[in-house]
Amino acid sequence: MNKRKKIILFSLFLLFDLFLVGLLFYFYNQASLNVLKKEINELALLDPSKDRYNRPLKSKGRYRVVEKAIKEYFDSYAVELQDLSKVAQTEELSSLLTFDNYQNDGPNFDQSINFLIRFQDDYSKRVDSLLNKLEEDNIKKNIDSYTNNSYCKHLYNELLFQDDVFDDLLSTKELLLNSKNSMNQFYQVHIDLFNFLKNNQEQWILEDGNIKFANNDLFNQYNGYLSQLKK
Repeated sequence: MNKRKKIILFSLFLLFDLFLVGLLFYFYNQASLNVLKKEINELALLDPSKDRYNRPLKSKGRYRVVEKAIKEYFDSYAVELQDLSKVAQTEELSSLLTFDNYQNDGPNFDQSINFLIRFQDDYSKRVDSLLNKLEEDNIKKNIDSYTNNSYCKHLYNELLFQDDVFDDLLSTKELLLNSKNSMNQFYQVHIDLFNFLKNNQEQWILEDGNIKFANNDLFNQYNGYLSQLKK
C-alpha cells in the first residue's frame, strides 16, 4: 500500500470516527434535552398555590442550567404565593370583630386600625411582588443571572412560554388581582366599621357577650358593615 492510499484510508477512518463521535454527541444531546422537557412538563402538573418546585435536577450540562433557572423561578413564586395565603389567614385578622377585641381595644380601636393599616400595606406589597414576577420581561430576564449562553436563553424561553407552562402562571394572575381587590374591600369595611364604633362610642355597650346599640338605626348600620364583609 503506497503512502497516498494510506493517507486516504487514514482520512476515511478519521472521518468515520468523527462521524461516530458526532452521532454519539447528538444522541446524548437529544437524550438530555428530552429529560429537561419531561421535567418541565411535569412542573406544569403542579399547583403553585400548594406545591413546591424545588425538585432534584435531572438534566446534564447546559440543560441543567436551564432546568435550574426554571425550577428556582417557579419555586420562588410558589413560596411567595403560599406565604400570601398564610398572611390572609392570621389569627389576629380573624379576631378583629370578636367580643374580646371589642372589649380590649374599644371604644377607639387604635390597635385594630393600626394593625389593619400595616396589614393592608404588607399584603399589597406581597401581591405586587407576585404580579411583578408574572411580567413577561421579568420572566425572560430571570435566565440572565444563570447564563449568558444564547442557546440556553432561547431554550429557557421556549420551554417556559409553551402553553401549558405559561398558562399556569397566567391563571394565578387573575386570582391575585381578585385577591387584592377583595382584601382592599375587607380592609376598607373594617376601617369604616371601627370608625363608626369610635364615632358612636357613647351609643353602644358590650353586654352578655354581645354588642348592643342605643337604637335600631345604629344597629342596622352596624349590621350593614357586617353584611358587606360576607359578600
